[in-house]
Amino acid sequence: MNDHNSNGRSRFFAAIGLFVPASVRQKSISLWRSENLVIANLLVLAVTATFGLFYHLLADDVSATLCYAGAIGSVSVLVFFRLAGKLALAREALVLCVYALLVALSLRLGGVSAPTILWLVVCPTVSVLVGGVRPGLVWLGTVLVTVLAFYTAEFAGFGFMTPIVSNMHMLYTLSTLGLIASVALFLLLLEKTNAHAVNALKEALASNHELAIRDELTKAFNRRHILELVEIERNRAERHGSPFCICLMDLDNFKGINDTRGHAAGDDILRHFAATAQQQKRAADQFGRYGGEEFLLLLPETTMPSALAVAERIRECASRAGAKAGSERVTVSIGAAEHAPGETIVQLISRADAALYEAKRLGKNRVRTAPTFEDSQLVGFQFNHAAGDAPADSRISTPS
Repeated sequence: MNDHNSNGRSRFFAAIGLFVPASVRQKSISLWRSENLVIANLLVLAVTATFGLFYHLLADDVSATLCYAGAIGSVSVLVFFRLAGKLALAREALVLCVYALLVALSLRLGGVSAPTILWLVVCPTVSVLVGGVRPGLVWLGTVLVTVLAFYTAEFAGFGFMTPIVSNMHMLYTLSTLGLIASVALFLLLLEKTNAHAVNALKEALASNHELAIRDELTKAFNRRHILELVEIERNRAERHGSPFCICLMDLDNFKGINDTRGHAAGDDILRHFAATAQQQKRAADQFGRYGGEEFLLLLPETTMPSALAVAERIRECASRAGAKAGSERVTVSIGAAEHAPGETIVQLISRADAALYEAKRLGKNRVRTAPTFEDSQLVGFQFNHAAGDAPADSRISTPS
């Protein structure tokens, strides 16, 4: 059912879009008002043509001719808008066309007693929905002055034309039903355009939000957003006592690659590594570009052993991908740290950064874990630099 409704809305707006020039599609408000203008034009065309037939059947050919002239005017406005793209001018032309038709019919059908006098409410309604408050107020004032003028003429004894319609009761019935049906249909179609505009706005906001939180080159989260996510996770961990880890990742020898192969090649490597890391991380993990060739991985509700498994998987895949590229070997060094209760984000990242530095010092292309928060406070990140700290065949190393 939803798919059917969605397809129906798509076809509806595709049809409306045929009459909307490209020049007004750039702004959402202009597009929305243009769609309202097209809908109003089509309704005016349908109503005037239908009442032209009614007047002809009721033996009032002059009124029928006036209605057909109004229909032609509506078509002319639609063509003008499609070719010229002048929304305000097209709006005023349409409302003026309707206004002139209703005044002429009211003069022919008895003035204030004419069934068409109530239809004048269409003028400010269309004007405000297509042009906004100011044009709507102008046309509201115009309509009120016009109705007042009709009543003044009536009280002054001005002799309006005697209606020549063969069945006035039938005309009143058709006019009342027509006004109710037209207003209801217009509001129904307006609801469609409103829903369409709201959906378009939501999509635009979602797109803007995505642009605001993503790194343009790698499509990973940008520094600001990944740090926001870390802060959110820290607050949650402090409330519930759950663990989480972060990994700082730095591409090895990247400056040399940039210098020898150019920035375009460096950008390709950054994009490729980011894609590899995104594929290898877990669904709940968050990955962002921390700066330059450095990336940050957030692992919620994760202890160090699990974090090391994810980090090692990323390191191995990055190493294999770099080797397969057939160019300079691209590897990554990683420093991992697990959050401790009471630890700030700055302190956590500092520990991960110290572990990353140690991974670089030990030969790069490896994962290094940071000391505990308590140890780091006591010894200030003093690592044992002895060669025996990590087995020669192991890429994951821990401080002694």
